[in-house]
Amino acid sequence: MFKTVDTRNNSSRGFVAVKLVIKDDDVVRKDSKYYTKEIASHKGLMHPNVVRFLYSLSLPREPERSYIVMECMNLDLFKWIRDQENFRFDSRTFQDTVKHFARNLCQGIAYCHEKGIMHRDLKPENLLIDSENTLKIGDFGMAEQFNRGTRSKLSPDEQVNIIIQAMYDMTDDGPQIVSLWYRAPELFGRQRQYNESIDMWSVGCIIAEMVRLKPLFPGESGKEQFCKVTAWLDFQHLRTSDEILKLSGLPYQDAMQEQWQQGWFELVRSCLADSSTRIVAADAKKHPWFTPTVRSQEVHNNTQ
Repeated sequence: MFKTVDTRNNSSRGFVAVKLVIKDDDVVRKDSKYYTKEIASHKGLMHPNVVRFLYSLSLPREPERSYIVMECMNLDLFKWIRDQENFRFDSRTFQDTVKHFARNLCQGIAYCHEKGIMHRDLKPENLLIDSENTLKIGDFGMAEQFNRGTRSKLSPDEQVNIIIQAMYDMTDDGPQIVSLWYRAPELFGRQRQYNESIDMWSVGCIIAEMVRLKPLFPGESGKEQFCKVTAWLDFQHLRTSDEILKLSGLPYQDAMQEQWQQGWFELVRSCLADSSTRIVAADAKKHPWFTPTVRSQEVHNNTQ
């Protein structure tokens, strides 16, 4: 990925971001043309919370390569989280901004799912922030198209079988999709049955990371990661957030100071459920935590 000035057809766009995509056999047909899966997935997505795809191009001397030209963004969420360590205790601004970014994320992924696109690699590095403090989903390199309305949910027995199989197969980190720390439990072992709900597990991990300023499940290996996420699922039945916050290692003392904290936690908990009960993106974007407040209107003007 690199930044350059768009001079195509006397464009007035100014700076744009350009990503190199290596063509391979994994191409799809769309609009009577063939594209790599990344271009096919990203092309045509137009939403305030998705990085805008401008165009793609290939050079005659490099037929094996394509270039995706996108809007240029200021920074990514990974850097924003890292930069907040010195400013976290400006509590109201911090809380409003986290809620604003979480809403942006839920709205963006709900739109992708509505269009039949699974992102399959949501993580802070792939979430970009523009000059107006709007968070947008980027990097569709692992994206996959799916048929809307055919979402299959695993039964409780199937969930148990997946966990048992993964316990006997700990050397296999599962499909090479979704970065390890944001990977849903159904993706471990040799399990290949999953749906767009894997994106919502990643959303829950990311929201918790924004609040904590550190990853929720930072496993060093597939085995350790699997143990961390299944340990979380083991105490989903606990009714009070006090107990779960202590067990999960979340910052208990400041996490329970305000009702705001209860709101984000309920959303995170609904994202980090097993796949049969996990919240869908269309419901997540309408979560009660996102009820507008007077303060929330000021967030766009806060340059972090």
